[in-house]
Amino acid sequence: MNSRRILVGYCVVVVLAAMGAWCSHAQAERSTGNRTPYNYYCIIWSPTEFELGDGGEAYTKTSMEGQNYIVVERINSTLDDTPDALLSHLQTACGVRFHNAHGNTDAILAEAYQTSAARDTAFNAYVAGSWSSGAPQEIYKHTQDYTPPGGSKITYYAICVTGTGVTNELHSTEDSNGTIIFAGQCHSDGLKDNHGGREYFGYNACVNCPETAADSRELWDHMTGIDDNGNSRPASDAYTNGTYNSTFKRYSPLSTSYKTTLCPAVADHFPLVLVCGDCYGYVKFDTKMNTVYDSEVVSISNSGTLTDFSWTETNSKLNFKTTNVNAYESYTFTVNWNYALSADQVTYLDGNQNPVRTDAQRPNGGSAEGAGDFKWTVTGDALACDPSFIQSDKRNLLELRRAREAHGLPE
Repeated sequence: MNSRRILVGYCVVVVLAAMGAWCSHAQAERSTGNRTPYNYYCIIWSPTEFELGDGGEAYTKTSMEGQNYIVVERINSTLDDTPDALLSHLQTACGVRFHNAHGNTDAILAEAYQTSAARDTAFNAYVAGSWSSGAPQEIYKHTQDYTPPGGSKITYYAICVTGTGVTNELHSTEDSNGTIIFAGQCHSDGLKDNHGGREYFGYNACVNCPETAADSRELWDHMTGIDDNGNSRPASDAYTNGTYNSTFKRYSPLSTSYKTTLCPAVADHFPLVLVCGDCYGYVKFDTKMNTVYDSEVVSISNSGTLTDFSWTETNSKLNFKTTNVNAYESYTFTVNWNYALSADQVTYLDGNQNPVRTDAQRPNGGSAEGAGDFKWTVTGDALACDPSFIQSDKRNLLELRRAREAHGLPE
């Protein structure tokens, strides 16, 4: 190795190791204290889709699968005596739950049957269990009529759950799972204090399916990073920065000391273009992470190795040192989705990069091996002191010159 190569390599080590605070990044800063739900299941619950139609169920499924949730659909697409959406499904632990149902300020229509006999059998079973039909009333029977387009009036028989029932039978499970609830029923704001969970979205007036479909799409597109370039992934920011029907409201029953994200995403990373041996890099997430993993979270290809891992910034930034890097060789850093786990240990990385270095762009599909990884490629450091490379790597050339002078290095 000639002396010029040695000098260039030393310059890179000194300057790049000192430049963390001087980087000018393409992405806006994301908050790092964000938290996710405690459960990676999403329940899409629609007891009367046969009457109301799709109020956002299909798009919610696509969005949640793109954020690495396991989606369970409980949808009554036909009216019969064996409904797929049941009251008991509201009691199921989940991280996200989407409602499309009839409702009022103190009740949700929870089960629908073609015959009163089938409804009564189910109702009696609930009463024989933990649900009360007396004082305090948690469930009651209801008869509902509707007329399909071009058809005749149809009557069906329902079981409804009251606000008291929600408080007594659902609230604690929602709290313990940090559930995000989208309550797509009329006047669902009346139940905001009965529900638990991390986030509650509802309506303060009557609403229809086209409106809930539009509002849920807007909300999920912000929280998954499709809209606003990944800058509105926290629920509060998604609501503030989105365009919704005026009756759509956000409520946050749990602590407001942190924001809620669906899953982690990469907010920033370094190095960007050039890499050298014995230099420091990092991956910064927009969500507080599970620090049980470090060396498994990020890896480098070819001869490169990563060492000296440490978590900082409220456990959202993983630092490392690069070694065994060769000049001119390309290296790909990979943030492995199945180890990049939120602090709540249930939701995995959304590693999409469309465009490059913009996080959380769908499709993601972390269920397919490697599909949710976040990757970027850099080059070995032989030309690292060339100003054109420095500028392409988003660095301040003036600060680099000052750093060189401070260490007695040539331009």
